[in-house]
Amino acid sequence: MCVSLVPEIFDVGDDGKVRLLTETVEASQVADAQLAVDSCPVQALRLTD
Repeated sequence: MCVSLVPEIFDVGDDGKVRLLTETVEASQVADAQLAVDSCPVQALRLTD
């Protein structure tokens, strides 16, 4: 699952919904977060400025 690529940013609750664990992605995490977004088959994730 795409969320599991960056578990320090995303989590999946018992209800199956993705939750953000942080509101700000650190510069060192941007590439991994983008990979998770790009890997998500249902476009449930996105990054914004």
